[in-house]
Amino acid sequence: SQMGVGLALGFTLMALIFGLEWGAGWLAVRGFAWQRQPIIALLGTLLGYLVFYLLVAFNEELAFRGYLLQNLCSDWGSLISLLASSLLFGLLHGLNPHFTPLGLVGIALAGVVMAYGYFISRSLWLPIAFHFSWNFAQGPLFSFPVSGLVSEGVFIIEWKEASPFLTGGAFGPEGGLIGVAALLLGLLLLWLWSKRRA
Repeated sequence: SQMGVGLALGFTLMALIFGLEWGAGWLAVRGFAWQRQPIIALLGTLLGYLVFYLLVAFNEELAFRGYLLQNLCSDWGSLISLLASSLLFGLLHGLNPHFTPLGLVGIALAGVVMAYGYFISRSLWLPIAFHFSWNFAQGPLFSFPVSGLVSEGVFIIEWKEASPFLTGGAFGPEGGLIGVAALLLGLLLLWLWSKRRA
């Protein structure tokens, strides 16, 4: 169930971002990937992305929420450890193209969501599943840039004039206010889930 919660949360939040930007007229859907390439090639590409983003989620969660967060907790307590590990997680993405100060805020906030997911579930499965589904929905499905990395997904998108401050521009949703708002909503939903479990 923890994996299910993580998978559903990442996909739902990214679908909300996509729907909001589409509804606001900041992006237009011009078609779908299977109109440009054979379906077997598309499935092969998606499978490659699936493996890639699973590895990213596993490795980053083991490093940040598995090793770093848990080791800091023994010395500094939960809150400081959550903030410190999340800030480091954000700073690590500073090497990515099109990084902005708001991108740092967004990635660090994603780190907070995943650390909180770990604390309420006491397992890395929830943050791994969330990390994977957020990235996989973001790039391979909805065709947003993933933390500055261009991704051609299932949707063929034409970007309209919109403030990068809102949408994140070339960095992707984490670099904009809409992505930050979606991550805050994710925190709220995880809190509600933990209360229901309790």
